[in-house]
Parts: sequence; C-alpha cells; structure tokens
Amino acid sequence: VEGAPLAKMKAERANPILDAIMARIAPAAVKIPTLKILIYGEPGVGKTVFSATAPKPLLIDVERGSRSVLNVNNPVDVLECKSIEQVEAIVQFLKNGNSAFDKYDTIILDSITELQARLLDQQLRELGDSAPVYKADFGVWGVNTQRLRMLVSAFRDIEKNLICTAHVRTEKDEVTSLNVI
Repeated sequence: VEGAPLAKMKAERANPILDAIMARIAPAAVKIPTLKILIYGEPGVGKTVFSATAPKPLLIDVERGSRSVLNVNNPVDVLECKSIEQVEAIVQFLKNGNSAFDKYDTIILDSITELQARLLDQQLRELGDSAPVYKADFGVWGVNTQRLRMLVSAFRDIEKNLICTAHVRTEKDEVTSLNVI
C-alpha cells in the first residue's frame, strides 16, 4: 500500500506527453512589453491624431487620413498604402526584422476598416462578371474576414507597439435617414 504513491509517480513520469509539457516550462524571461491597442470611433474624432502621439510612430496610412497629423508635436513618418499587397509586404519586412524599420517603436495601422473595404473591393473585382461589385456573398465575406484577421494577427505578433484604428459601425435609420451607432 505504501508503494502505491511511488508507482503512481513513476507511471506519471513515463508519460511522453507530460514529459514534453514539463520540458517547455521555463522561468519568465525579462522582456520589454509592447502595447497592442485598438482605437475605434466615428470618423473625425481624433483616432489618428491620438495614435500619432505614441513613441516613434510609423503611420501606415490606408485611408489617406495622414493630413490630420501635420500639427502633431511628435514627429510622425507616414507610409501611404494603396493596396492590401503593399500592407502585406510591410508586415513581412517587419516580421523578418528588416533594419529599415528599427527606428520605429510603434506601428499604426490606420484604418482596418478601410483595409477591409479595399480588400473586399479587390475580391469583387477579381470575381469579375460572376459577382456584382456592390454585393458580396457569405463566401466572399468569409475570405475577407480570414485574410484581414491573418494580417492583423501578423502585425500583432511583431515586437513593436501596435495601434489599429477602426470606425464604429453605423447604420442608416430608415425612418429618419440619420446614421446611428
């Protein structure tokens, strides 16, 4: 009876899955924390200007809103992107640790709302005559959502501060014709 706990311990140690898990346990590493922030709001409320106050920012301008940072006291470099492929190339350079981006502590993706809209437009153009440009089905939205999720996740995994801006969802009230949140 006294040998039962010892036999149990030996059986647990012989478990290769447990051994693999235990081998991955290590002391916490000292690491400089990075911030990952989503700022959302209505257009024109100051999301981009606020984001530009972050340390050593690079503003990846997808919606052409960088004029709003002209009067920010913090120096801001702006990279205007006209296509999803350009944004995907930037994230690859950042992931690979390209030294051209070493001077930036913060990456601002402005905005993921516009990035999604551009991606959707591109997808519908690629479908050509098989889909009207103004109407996307569930399949198109699924691909759109997955590709955008993968892109934002890739930015998130970079060892720099990340600020994403997005617009709140607005809908038009059919009775009053006003936009409501």
